[in-house]
Amino acid sequence: MNNIGDTVTGGEIILNSFQSQVFAEVVEKFKNFGIEGQKIDSDSYVVQKELARFVTEAVPVDESDIRQIPRYSQIVFRTITNPELYDTDIVDEGLIQWLEIGNPTSFFSKGKIISDMSGLKNDGNLVNTKVDGFRRNGSIDNKKIPSVILSGKRSFINASSVIDDLLEEGEDGTTNGLLDGTIEMWVNLDKKPMGKQNQYHTLFNAHVTGTPFGLYALVGRNGELRVVKHHYDIETEKRAEGCYSPIRTIPFGQWAHLALVFTEEGVICYVNGEGYKLVPEMRGMPKQYPDTIRGFMNGFEPIVDGEEIITLSPDKMLVGISRGADNKFKHTMVGKVSSFRIYESALDGDDIEKNFSETKGQYIGE
Repeated sequence: MNNIGDTVTGGEIILNSFQSQVFAEVVEKFKNFGIEGQKIDSDSYVVQKELARFVTEAVPVDESDIRQIPRYSQIVFRTITNPELYDTDIVDEGLIQWLEIGNPTSFFSKGKIISDMSGLKNDGNLVNTKVDGFRRNGSIDNKKIPSVILSGKRSFINASSVIDDLLEEGEDGTTNGLLDGTIEMWVNLDKKPMGKQNQYHTLFNAHVTGTPFGLYALVGRNGELRVVKHHYDIETEKRAEGCYSPIRTIPFGQWAHLALVFTEEGVICYVNGEGYKLVPEMRGMPKQYPDTIRGFMNGFEPIVDGEEIITLSPDKMLVGISRGADNKFKHTMVGKVSSFRIYESALDGDDIEKNFSETKGQYIGE
């Protein structure tokens, strides 16, 4: 039998070298995933031809960047296995982190590590958590939405693999300091009881280990959103910036699509596609952070002590928990996370609406 992709014969589907590599990786995904009813017989010409057809539809003939092979193989794999789950044709320009638990054909889970198949640098470590709604054979429980359950008690996702990409450190200890960026999530938060220690859910925390510096977003018991950045200032040694949302913005007990867009002018939050600008102070709330956050990962400059340079760039990206200067955890999230994405650019309203519309089907049934 002729090997599709290597031989040009009449009536055959022809794959170039790059497409053939995508083809081979999809076959491996089937073997590793073991999805019931989707077994691939590599000796079957009919199956090879059908798979090759999907590859030619998904992979441009002029594509040659080998870094894109995992992404294209994920697209082909998803299309074949469960095309009706939902369409994840999301905005990909500037996307550098993508943990898509909500689509069971988009990631592999081995032990406590989840590796997405989008081709990005996006492995995440699950700490005291479990993936819900996802069966061992790769299928989904139709009564549940695949997600990571966060139960408090130091349960979180360590998505730190992206930090090095966000902030490239130079020889002098300085970083490129991104002014623009976007963090996007699908979350379902439980209502927390009264009590000072239980007041906030942490959405994420970009943390500088062993210091009070970092960027984090919290949701209070009334559904208000609070975004805070602590970073080093050469004159004051510590600079605090923060902004708030209107009260009762984030719903509890239901899935919500959240996107925080960081710009030089301030922070814009989108909830289920509806956007508004966060404000530096709210009536009835203490003015702890007088300066509105301007920028994303900028401001984390190093301390120069003689000839020693002490780096203060965030080295941890934690989802569902905050960490203090003493490395103790606090403000744990109670609820579920189904996706987490980071962009090194500020998405506009149309981009957010597209991402919301493309993925809302399984979460809110629209």
